[in-house]
This record gives sequence, structure tokens and C-alpha cells, in this order.
Amino acid sequence: MRGKKEEKLTFSDKLGKWIYKNRKLLISLIVILLIGGIAVALGTSSIKKNIEKNFSQLNNLVDEYSMLTRDFDKTEDEKLAESKVIAEEMIALAEANKKNGVALRAYMNAAEIYYDNGDFALAAECWENAAKVNEKAYTAGISLYNASVCYEELGNIDAAIAALEKAAANENFPLATKAMFNQGRLEEAKSNYDAAYDIYNALVAKNASDEWAKLAKTRAIYLEEENLINQ
Repeated sequence: MRGKKEEKLTFSDKLGKWIYKNRKLLISLIVILLIGGIAVALGTSSIKKNIEKNFSQLNNLVDEYSMLTRDFDKTEDEKLAESKVIAEEMIALAEANKKNGVALRAYMNAAEIYYDNGDFALAAECWENAAKVNEKAYTAGISLYNASVCYEELGNIDAAIAALEKAAANENFPLATKAMFNQGRLEEAKSNYDAAYDIYNALVAKNASDEWAKLAKTRAIYLEEENLINQ
């Protein structure tokens, strides 16, 4: 029992405000994974040229937004209005390209702009659309995780849990254990202690040496000691 209590205290010390502070988009991961060009096997020469043209247009929009954020001569209202136009142009590019890398990157970049602007509903919609471009790719996991962050900002915990569940199920998503832990965290926040307990234990069973699994184990112990589960 002493060991379990120590584990519970370790969790409390590690988690607390830290987990909320680190509840953010996986932007840096996106940058790392997408560098180097996303369009593979483009097909015919004409299709390739068209996609390259659209990528170039998208890159120009990304650069335009980057410069806009550093423009100190414009008011915040002006920046907000111009950023919305840029995001809308990105979405138009995405919808014109559907199932290729242009759509993926365009939706992702538009989502980031909306997130920066505090428009979490539109950001979540763009992340969900990005995930649909290739639902088996690692980028789908990233997009769904980021959608969950937006849903949580909106207070839509059920939607956040659903997005995390899909992200965790993505075999190519490198942070699936983080998604799974956060799914348990949100179930616990809803007082769904049995569901949270099952998720935490499933995470431990999946990979006990993972850092998120270690946190999950301490949380499961806490739920046991507080008599919050009915199992």
C-alpha cells in the first residue's frame, strides 16, 4: 500500500497544472514531419505540374501569414481580418485538391490560423478535414489530436474524447499513448471513472514502459484508493 501511495503522490506532483499547461497543438511535430515535400507518386506530368503550382500558391499564403504576424504597423483587427482571408484561400485550395498533399497542408495551415485567432470551432473543422485526406497516415493522428484540443477549448468534451479515441487508434501516430492518456483524463473530468480506469489500464497493458503509461498507472491507483470505481 505504501508503494501505491508513493506512486499516487508522484502522479499528483508530475501532473496537476503541468498537464493543462502542455495541452497544446502538435505544431512543431507537424513542421518536422512535413518538411521535405509531401507529394509522392504524383502521376502524370500535367497532374504533377498542377500540384506543384498549387503547392507554390499555398507556400505563398503561408509566407504571407507569417509576414502578417510580424507586421507591427497593422492593428490587431486588421491582422485578424487579413488572416481570415488567407485561411479562406487555403481552404479553397484544399477543396480544389481533395485527396493530395496540397489539401492536407492547406487544411492544417488554415487550422493553425483559426486556432491563433481563437476561432476553435473552425480550427477543429479544418483539423478534422485534414485527417480525412488520408485517415491511415500519421498526419491523421496529429490532426485528430489537435482537433481534440480545439474541442476542449470549446467545452465540447464528448467531441474531444471521440477525436482522441480515433487518434489513439491510428497505428502510424507516434504520440498515440499521449492521445490515449488524455482520453482517460477527459473521461475522468466527466466523472466517468470506470471508463477512465479502463483506458488507463489498457494503456499500461499496451506499453508499460511508456511515460504516459506510467502516468496512467498512477492515475488508476488514485481511482482505486479513492474508491471511485465500481469494478
